Amino acid sequence: MTRIIPTLLAFCLGVSACETPGPRLTSAAFHPIIDAHGHLNGDMSAEWLIELMDRGGVRRMVLMARYYGARAGGLGSDEQALDYARKYPGRFIPFVAGQRGFLLNRERWLTPDLQAERFLREAEAKLRSGEFYGLGEFIMLHYAYTTRHGETGGEQDVDMPIDSPLMRRFADLGATYRVPLLI
Repeated sequence: MTRIIPTLLAFCLGVSACETPGPRLTSAAFHPIIDAHGHLNGDMSAEWLIELMDRGGVRRMVLMARYYGARAGGLGSDEQALDYARKYPGRFIPFVAGQRGFLLNRERWLTPDLQAERFLREAEAKLRSGEFYGLGEFIMLHYAYTTRHGETGGEQDVDMPIDSPLMRRFADLGATYRVPLLI
């Protein structure tokens, strides 16, 4: 960590020293925005997402399906995220989704069972295809919340062991295929 901070500082100083004089250009054309945390429900069309992205100046979006906790609109899927990425190259970055109900089991993280093993094999096959660029989001620590109107989304507190055999296996997959894990 102590080596990272000077490197980041040097990078930031180097970038600011390279700026050209004159007015700052703040357009997304000059400073592209990448949304690195987009969740996908079944009723979200690619065209609708692109419209929202364009309005916000977002050039690319990581797409991760939620296999649980989806409100109206139904659950998305890895295949839906991949379909959008194929249909609109350069706009969507599909991840193998980690928000799956069976992962809300503490014992499964400590002692991976057949369901966990099946998902690991599925995730590896998808990463091996070269069409998925990350794993996640894995919900390891989450506190349920309510909106300002007092509504809850049905969320529950989640406290899974981050340093567990199953997480190490996901980390190994990430390292093997050189992709990030979103936790």
